Amino acid sequence: MQVFTARWCHLLLLACLVAVFSAVTAAQEQTLLRVQGSTTLLPAVQRLAQSYVGNHRDVKFDVRGGGSGSGIQSLLNASTDITTSSRFLLPGELAAATERGLYPVPFQIAYDAIIPVVHTSNSLRDLSLDDLARIFRGEIRNWQALGGPDKAIHLVLRDRESGTLQVWQERVAGEPSPDARVTRVDSSSAVVREVGDHRGAIGYIGLAGLSAAVKPLRVDGVIGSLGNVRAGRYALARPLFLFTDGWPEGASLSFIQFVQDLSLIH
Repeated sequence: MQVFTARWCHLLLLACLVAVFSAVTAAQEQTLLRVQGSTTLLPAVQRLAQSYVGNHRDVKFDVRGGGSGSGIQSLLNASTDITTSSRFLLPGELAAATERGLYPVPFQIAYDAIIPVVHTSNSLRDLSLDDLARIFRGEIRNWQALGGPDKAIHLVLRDRESGTLQVWQERVAGEPSPDARVTRVDSSSAVVREVGDHRGAIGYIGLAGLSAAVKPLRVDGVIGSLGNVRAGRYALARPLFLFTDGWPEGASLSFIQFVQDLSLIH
């Protein structure tokens, strides 16, 4: 009886060791997929990564923001597998890639709208592109000049790494005058907080960043919505991208195809 029990103990111990070894081996065989870039895309990509892992247990993600510019730089430095970006590569970035023997491949995954937002107490509902340009150049300093409240205008701009900033400067206005009242922030959520806290503030965010804490403005009479973007009616529409160095393979390609097959990102 003691011999029989001892044999079962040995078998049980062996089974436990096999299970532990299998778990360790599975963990070691996981593929790490590094994704970095746009803060506009960050929340959606985090959700997509979680959904993807549900059916791909052999993949784990390291998803980070930092801005489109930061993500593109990480691609040039080979410190990420996939870059998320709310703009296309700039000429200098393409030149740097060529010099390093890299070949950035773009994957357009969605369209977005950049929407000007103001404090909820602001009475204005609509601004023209020309109005926005004059505001963000610092030529108009008080909302009263546009039929709004007698309140000094406070510009809330994205940081230098932001793809949203790049598109805004190309489509609306470049740098404001040095004496304009300006606050720079590093994310769409920070724009919402800053604009929501200051009655004279105006900023800009993508569709995914909209919240009840701020008031979206129409541009030339058109509201920024996915429907108006798809119909070509909204002036501040933009594509959103994923980039890889060369044609992706393995988990990178699988995840990009997964994203393109879904409509979870604006």
